[in-house]
Amino acid sequence: MAFVQAKCENCGGILTVDDNLKAANCPHCGMAYVVQDAINHFNNITHVEYMHADVVNMVDEKSSVARLEAAEAYMRLNNYAMAEQEYAYVTRIAPQNYKGWWGTIRSKTFDFRKRIRSKAELDKLKGLFAAVEEFVPADVHEEVRRRWTLYYGSQERLNNTEISEVNGNKQKIKQSLLQIEQKISGYKYEIDELKKRVEQNHFKINELRKEKPLKKPSWTGSMMVVMYGLLLIGILAIIFADGWIKGIAAGGVALSILVIIIKSIITWKYYDKMRTISMLEQDNKRMSDRRMELCKQLIPVHNSKSRARNNMKIEDKKLMPYR
Repeated sequence: MAFVQAKCENCGGILTVDDNLKAANCPHCGMAYVVQDAINHFNNITHVEYMHADVVNMVDEKSSVARLEAAEAYMRLNNYAMAEQEYAYVTRIAPQNYKGWWGTIRSKTFDFRKRIRSKAELDKLKGLFAAVEEFVPADVHEEVRRRWTLYYGSQERLNNTEISEVNGNKQKIKQSLLQIEQKISGYKYEIDELKKRVEQNHFKINELRKEKPLKKPSWTGSMMVVMYGLLLIGILAIIFADGWIKGIAAGGVALSILVIIIKSIITWKYYDKMRTISMLEQDNKRMSDRRMELCKQLIPVHNSKSRARNNMKIEDKKLMPYR
C-alpha cells in the first residue's frame, strides 16, 4: 500500500490517496472520484506547472483575474449561475487562488442570502470552505472565516429549529393517531359484544320455539266461561242437592277444577314463552339499532385517522429537503 498525491477533478483539492484503491470521496467537496484519474490529473497539472511554469503561471494569473472580474460583475447583476461558472473555472486554472473557492461558495449561496436546508449541500459547501482555508491569506482569513461561520451557523440553527418543529408536529399527530386507534378499538369492542349478544338471543329464541307447548291454546274465552259456569252449577248442586246427585256434582266439580288448572298452566306457559321471545326480539332490535349507530359514528373517526395519516406524510415530506 502506497500513498501518493492526487487532485480532485471537481474542486481541484489536493488529495493524499492509497494507490491500491479504485475509488474514494473527496474530503473537500464530497464528490466521488476514480483514484487513478485523480492521480493522473495531479501529475498532468504538476508536469505542466514544472515544464512551462513561466508561461502557464502568467496565463493563469491573467486568465484568473479576468475570470474573477467577470464573476464579480455577474454577482452584482445577481446572475449567480454565470458567476458560479466563472468561479469554478478559476478553481480549475488557479486552484491556489482562494478567491475562486470563496466565490464559488458566495455564488452557490446567492452571496450568503440563499436558504439552504439540504444537509448534503451544506456539507459540500463545507468541503469548499476547507479549500478556502487551505489557500486564504492570513490577513483576510479571520474575516472570511467570520462570514462563513455566521452563514453556516445560521443555516444549521434554522434547520434544527424547523426540524424540531416538524418532529413536534409528528409527535402530536402520533398521539392523535393513538387516541383515534383507542377510540376505534372501543367502538369495535362494543360492536362485537352487541353482535355476540344478538347471536345468543337468536339461539335462545330458536330453542324456545322448539320447545312444547308452543302452540297457542285452543280454548276461547267463551269456553272458559262455560267451564266456570259448570263449576258453579256443580257447587250449587253439592250445597242444595241430596243423595247420588250430590255425589255426581262433587265429582263434576273436582273434574272441572282439574281441567281448569291444567288448561291455565298450559296457557300460562305459552304466554310466558311468548313474552320471553318478545322481550328477546325487542332486545335484539335495540342492540341492532345501537350497532348501526356505532357503525355510523365510526365513519368520521376513520376519516380522522385518514387525515392524520395524510398529515404525517406531509410532515415527512417537509423533512426531505434537510436530508
